[in-house]
Amino acid sequence: MWLQRWQDREQQQPCCISNSDQINCSNPNVLKMYESNRLCFTCISDRFSRFLRLLSVAASAFLLVACGGGGSGSRPFTDSELEQLEMDPRVAQRTAILERADTLLKSSSHLDYTFRGNGRTVQDKVEVSHSCSGSRCRDSYGTVTTIDDLFNTGIDTTEISIGNRGGFNTATLEGRLAVPRTEAGFTFTRYPDPKAWGLWGNYGYAAVQIDSGQVAGRVDGNYVTGEIDAVGAYALGTATGSNPSGTGSATWRGIAEAASTRTFRRRSGTATVSIADLSRPRVDVEISIPGANIGTWTDMRLANGRYSAGLAGRNHLVGDFHGPGHGVTYGVFDTGLYVGAFGARRDE
Repeated sequence: MWLQRWQDREQQQPCCISNSDQINCSNPNVLKMYESNRLCFTCISDRFSRFLRLLSVAASAFLLVACGGGGSGSRPFTDSELEQLEMDPRVAQRTAILERADTLLKSSSHLDYTFRGNGRTVQDKVEVSHSCSGSRCRDSYGTVTTIDDLFNTGIDTTEISIGNRGGFNTATLEGRLAVPRTEAGFTFTRYPDPKAWGLWGNYGYAAVQIDSGQVAGRVDGNYVTGEIDAVGAYALGTATGSNPSGTGSATWRGIAEAASTRTFRRRSGTATVSIADLSRPRVDVEISIPGANIGTWTDMRLANGRYSAGLAGRNHLVGDFHGPGHGVTYGVFDTGLYVGAFGARRDE
């Protein structure tokens, strides 16, 4: 059966299942033995590790507007539309940020999926965490993503709306993954259209992305259908690599984008970053989003311009300072219930 052939022999252990119609892989590392049926296969969470890595990268897909493809409405952009976009100074600023970026931050990627095939159904919720240093992030499967990787996602932008909020340029982007596409032995013939909400200034860019809808494809010649909800956030730019200094206090105010890991819906709000005593800098960050209890991270240590607290999926936040005089800061957060990104400018 096709499920048996999903085994990733290099990294995963097989699971054994009964002939029940419903398969729940809540713990993909537990070997379940059924005396009546020794049919073994790797749980979908494990077998789709490479598939999940693809989604983890795809959660950073909308970095380029006028480079590497794009669209308008439900079709790709024409050459003249691309040229028109490139003439927008906000797009030019965004492109310049991406080209010189040396620092990448990623939240955990949260996925909720159901797959059906050969008379069976597989459901699971998966969190893929990331540990980032410089321009590289390593996920919980050991896969490394670099800023350069984000330029080759295979996702075309089909619609973009540019605006301004809280002193930052903003964009709402919709895209389409080019199909058919094969990953980890799975050939996608249908995938949800991703949607992202981004914000940027002179020295950084941050966004949250949601992929939600139906999927379909083939594995080992068998047709598989299902639904998937995926969300992730990221931030990148040119970090200072140094801590704010001086005397007195300092405050950075800006905006935040977030998405629920339960409803997979976007929320927006504000971000406030503060240091009470620059001579002994400790960072506080408050994310305020109406209708969502995001919370405050307090007394975070600074090291080389970076502050962080918590663990992935457990009230985690990480950010960097950017620009002359540490004039702006960008970061990502993950409370388990929400993931998001933020940017804030220093008060004059």
